[in-house]
Amino acid sequence: MSVVRETLTGDRACTTCFHPLIGRTIEREPSTGLLFVRCGECGTATALAEYPTAAPWIRRIKSVVATGLVASMIGAVLLLAGFGGGFATVASFISAENSGQALHEAYLQASPAHADTTDMGSWSSADKAWLGTPEGVAALRASRFSVPAAEPLLIILGLGIVPLIPLSILVGGAAMRRGGLVRMVAGTAPVVLGCIIIAVPTVSMNRIPAIGATWNQHALRENLGFFIIVACILYSAIAALAALAAPALLSLCARAVLPPGDRRLVAWIWEWRGKPVPRDD
Repeated sequence: MSVVRETLTGDRACTTCFHPLIGRTIEREPSTGLLFVRCGECGTATALAEYPTAAPWIRRIKSVVATGLVASMIGAVLLLAGFGGGFATVASFISAENSGQALHEAYLQASPAHADTTDMGSWSSADKAWLGTPEGVAALRASRFSVPAAEPLLIILGLGIVPLIPLSILVGGAAMRRGGLVRMVAGTAPVVLGCIIIAVPTVSMNRIPAIGATWNQHALRENLGFFIIVACILYSAIAALAALAAPALLSLCARAVLPPGDRRLVAWIWEWRGKPVPRDD
């Protein structure tokens, strides 16, 4: 006849490695009669009478940690939206304005007679009649892919990737228990929201027609929306990939930084995915 042995209920932690002891079998030491449970992580025998009031403190610690994680995730989402929308808008604004240089050069090639000594380059007044012709429309579209427009776009967006990737990894790590699609949405949504909140007012203000607009101002008005869409798509793709790869990246960093004995401190990186904590280097 098998004997039913009682298991530990409530919050208890191993005195050596702080691993949770809930569910462990309660045993009695033969010589002293003291009750103890053996840690399933490190094998240490932990007496039950040493800290009978530990449960309230553990619950408080859990509450503090949970609150800190929630606050960190909210901050990460807000920063992700701010960096994504901010860098995308600034890069697009400068690139759209610089595309006026290519537009003005195309105009001078089409109408060499207008290139005189009084010309102020891309800051001179735009020829609205020429801009309305098929040649002018084609030049406007081509200006979006010119070198003066591409350089600031790539440089500023490249700088924005530096804070974008770690923030996306944090957001993706918070959604580690979910599937890959959910993680990608979690990383992309703040970026898209930031682009909408910051970029839409900027585009709206610059869509107002100006009397005697320069080539730069005309290019800014017509090309700003295009560059913002490109920047938002690029940032969204990077954020989605970083959030998707967040579990693997976090576990790789933990294995590289922490020795096997200390990986229990971040065991959730593997346990949330149903994987064992790696023991080898």
